[in-house]
Amino acid sequence: MLKPLFEVQGLRIAVADDRTSLKGDDGPVTEDGEQLGSGWVEIVPGASYRVNAGEVLGLVGESASGKSLMLMGAFGLLPIGARVIGGTTRYKGHEYKPSQPWQGEDDVPSRRARKQRRIAGTSEVRCHSAAQLDLPGIRS
Repeated sequence: MLKPLFEVQGLRIAVADDRTSLKGDDGPVTEDGEQLGSGWVEIVPGASYRVNAGEVLGLVGESASGKSLMLMGAFGLLPIGARVIGGTTRYKGHEYKPSQPWQGEDDVPSRRARKQRRIAGTSEVRCHSAAQLDLPGIRS
C-alpha cells in the first residue's frame, strides 16, 4: 500500500453567521470542548480524504457547499469568520492540527506561517464555473 502524501481525517469547519443566533441553540463544540455559541454554524462536519504521490483529487459539489473551505481549512488558511474546529492533517507523514497549526519545534508564528504557505504552494486548487465546463482549453 502506498504511503499517503497528504491525508485529512475528520476535518470540521464552522463559520460565523448572525442568522443562526435566531435559532437559540448553543452552536457547535470544538474538539477541545469550546462551545462556539449560537452565531456559528458547522458547514464541514468531518471530511476525510487521502492523496498518494502522483494522484489527483477532484471535489465535486454544489456552489457554496464548502469545497474550497475544506481544502483551505486542511492547511489552516481560512478567511476571517471561518475556523477549523476539529480534525488532523498529515503532509509527508508529519501530523498537525489545522485548528492549532505547527506546534512543537516550529512554534514561532512567523515560521509556522511560512511553512504553511510553502506546503499550500505545492498544491493546486482549480475551481471551474459551469460555463467553463464546455471550454476545456480555458483554465481559471
